[in-house]
Order: sequence, then structure tokens, then C-alpha cells
Amino acid sequence: MKGASGHLIYSGMMGIFFLGMIFSAQTLYYHEQILGYQNLKNYNIARTMRNLALANRISNNEVMWFNQGSVTKKSEYFVIKMNNRKPIELKTLVKYDLEYQEQKLQDLK
Repeated sequence: MKGASGHLIYSGMMGIFFLGMIFSAQTLYYHEQILGYQNLKNYNIARTMRNLALANRISNNEVMWFNQGSVTKKSEYFVIKMNNRKPIELKTLVKYDLEYQEQKLQDLK
């Protein structure tokens, strides 16, 4: 009788352990998925802010402020500083950057 109850307790503890491991693995997986989606959302917001800065034709070293952060134009790229996040650098879209195209034409002449 004592041997059977010991095996039953051991089996129950091992079952709880394995269920806990599965739950922990699922929690870790979904946590990583959420972080990936948040990073994608932040990147898309940064791209939108850069596109708005391009549409408003900001010049070099000029800063444009948004509710989500700020966009600063450098010569070849934009620096997007979102609130409470590290800065993101995105390249200039040359075909939409009129100032860059004008400078390129002047260099050719």
C-alpha cells in the first residue's frame, strides 16, 4: 500500500511538472510573438513619420515633431526618435526627396 501511494504522488508531481513546462514554453513563445509585433509596429510608425517628413520637405538638420516622437533629417538618412525608445535610422527615399535631387542636379552641372 505504501509503495503504491508513493508512485501515485510521484506520478502526480511529474504530471504537474510537465504541464508547467508546457505552459512556460507556450508563455515564452507568445511573449516573443508579442515583442516581434511591437517591434514591427514601431518600425511602421517610424516609416510613416519619415514619409510625412519627406512630404513636408524638411531640409537637412531640421526637426519635425510628432506625438510619437521626432524626425531629424541628415544628408543621406532620417533619424527617428520615438518616445521612450532607441532612435531608428532610415535611408532617404531618393525619388521622393526633392532637395536631394536638386543637389544632385547641381553637382552634375
